[in-house]
Amino acid sequence: HHYFLFFDTTHIPPSPMPASTSTLKTLRIQSSVLKRTYKELSSYKKELKIEQERLEKMKVDPETEKLRVKQQKDVVEECRVMIPNTKQRMGASVETVRNLLNEVKQQVNGNEEEAELEENKNFTEAKEIFDEVLREFPEYDEDKERKERPNVD
Repeated sequence: HHYFLFFDTTHIPPSPMPASTSTLKTLRIQSSVLKRTYKELSSYKKELKIEQERLEKMKVDPETEKLRVKQQKDVVEECRVMIPNTKQRMGASVETVRNLLNEVKQQVNGNEEEAELEENKNFTEAKEIFDEVLREFPEYDEDKERKERPNVD
């Protein structure tokens, strides 16, 4: 004989959770992607500047061979080519993290849960990275664009 126990779960109240653990985990992962892409882009921009300066010095130096100048131009071009793709990936990453931050905020209800969220390491670190990227690259800041563009309806 098989006995099955059935019980009604409709009376069990949902446990109060400031934000779903899976959303916060996804936020942590995606903010790491954003941080890595941000560092990568910053690195490419620095490298491009250094290589361009080196090229300019070579151009004015009469001792530099033409072949060496051409090689340096290629190096500069290689640096330049990496930036648009990295910027595009970072833009997608900014959008993903923005959506996840908004999703987490929407899952919070009440001041108590909001205070818990502000203490959550995954949330605060993601917010810090996100804000840093927006300071460095204001073109990704949707809120800033909305403030600057008058709403003409």
